[in-house]
Amino acid sequence: MTAEAGLPFRYVQELRAVQASQLKPLLEEETRNWRARLHWDFTSSAELVTKYVNMRALEGLALIAGAEVAGYCYWVVEEHKALIGDLYVREKWRSAESESQLLNEAYSLLSRPGALRAMGIRRVESQLMQLGSMEALTFPEEHAPVRYARLFMLAPLDRTARFRALAPDAATELRAWDPAYMDGTAELITASYDRHVDSLLNDQYCSVSGATRFLRNIINFPGCGEFDRHASFVAVNAAGDVLGCVVATRIAAGTGHIAQLCTAREQFGRGLGYELLRRALVALERAGCREVSLTVTASNLRARRLYDRMGFREIHRFQALIWPEL
Repeated sequence: MTAEAGLPFRYVQELRAVQASQLKPLLEEETRNWRARLHWDFTSSAELVTKYVNMRALEGLALIAGAEVAGYCYWVVEEHKALIGDLYVREKWRSAESESQLLNEAYSLLSRPGALRAMGIRRVESQLMQLGSMEALTFPEEHAPVRYARLFMLAPLDRTARFRALAPDAATELRAWDPAYMDGTAELITASYDRHVDSLLNDQYCSVSGATRFLRNIINFPGCGEFDRHASFVAVNAAGDVLGCVVATRIAAGTGHIAQLCTAREQFGRGLGYELLRRALVALERAGCREVSLTVTASNLRARRLYDRMGFREIHRFQALIWPEL
């Protein structure tokens, strides 16, 4: 939807200057859109945004139109990178111009010399699923991001009984998730994504410490839904090495989400990824989920073939925007 002609002049200000009450209409609309577009209950995330805005503790920008907050974005900084966690412009003001304005102003703040020196930022990442004008976003040529197409996929959970169980080889055992596997799973993720396109999107995959933070974020925070340990599994060998993992969450009362699925490279083509995913789907269905979602990079054809086989279909397309070197 494009912005209506004659609406009040828009300007950007720091999110710290905005009252949480001013954000309420925006967050209510965004919550409705997450549910309608992605079958995702955004309530917990909206509550966290409200909490940190009330505390003046959320770094970001607000797009102001007259007396209303027309849009917002926020970011978090960890080690050497900034992650733009969300950007949403209300339907009344949504346009390529308004979304580009927020993104460009955010990047300008994060890449200014003072920020680089004070926070050590060398990289900016974003995977924003609620942009309305993705293809029409504009950026100054000197700091245009690298774009990667991503798919949001959904599958019904009324057909899991049709998927045949595959027994792993005699040296491999599938086990329920346990925190004791955290380190081994982080090592697996780092090795599995080495030279993989997804390591260009998320540099947490490039180190064991980064992969550990990635897993802890899934388990402890609602950004990818509520962690479901009963639908999360690891595959280990006799020495206790983690050869594969599937990490599942709940993003709505009847909707599960596969937040991570990977196997060791020597397991490619042996059915381990299939069996880990199958077990997660069965567990989610038994827990009352009617459907399950996941995201995948469009160019990751090997993963997409598996998801197609398991009944996943694309319902939304978005982009990862990466500014790799500031």
